[in-house]
Amino acid sequence: MIAILGVTEQEILYFKTKLRLIETVDLFAGYKAYSGYLLSEKVVVAAVGNSNLVSSMITSQVIEKFNPFTVISYGVAHSFSKELRQGDLFIADRVYLSDIDYTSQHRLVNAEPLLYGQIPGIKPFFVGDAEINDNAEAESYLICKRYISRGFMISGGTFYSKEDDVQGLLKKHFMVEEDFRAYDTFGGGIALACSLDNIPLLSLRVIGYEIGNREQECNWLRKGIEATPAIGKIITRIIVGNI
Repeated sequence: MIAILGVTEQEILYFKTKLRLIETVDLFAGYKAYSGYLLSEKVVVAAVGNSNLVSSMITSQVIEKFNPFTVISYGVAHSFSKELRQGDLFIADRVYLSDIDYTSQHRLVNAEPLLYGQIPGIKPFFVGDAEINDNAEAESYLICKRYISRGFMISGGTFYSKEDDVQGLLKKHFMVEEDFRAYDTFGGGIALACSLDNIPLLSLRVIGYEIGNREQECNWLRKGIEATPAIGKIITRIIVGNI
């Protein structure tokens, strides 16, 4: 079984309408999972919420109840790279957490130093499955006219509206020469849950907002929804290819 995870019920509507539904399962706090067949492949579709805390819990529940062999996560991310414009597609080769800082803990408990964003006992970042990412990129070029890019994504609990703020985060806590390009507020929780259960993950995003671009502040959600059919076709082709 493959798990397809969006953020809101509206975002997953594309897959719900394509799904040959078998059952609807209640999850935490009113969230639901929809299990059935997409073409010949058994899948579960769920909205995980726009928060790393909630998305980690919902993803963990989906994994526990359905035992998927692959998780595909999609939704809206925000760009702080000049190469990524509104409406472009982005594949996260790595996902880093922000808003987490245990870096001073090792001095108190005489432990190994931790990086910013690293949870004690957990990897400092989460790696997307290289084969699935390659497949998603190839399918995107075949069926979609949108520009697609790959790189590193930061995921946290802050909505950044000023470019200086996100650049300050990068310079203070991350290696700016690394390939950081996008930011979201839900993908870190999904990546954490998948990492703990050793489940391959594809994180596919549409860029809804170029951080600092005031003209896009009113339409970034709509731009994300408009890209859902294109993302849906890419994901469907990946599933047909038996990832």
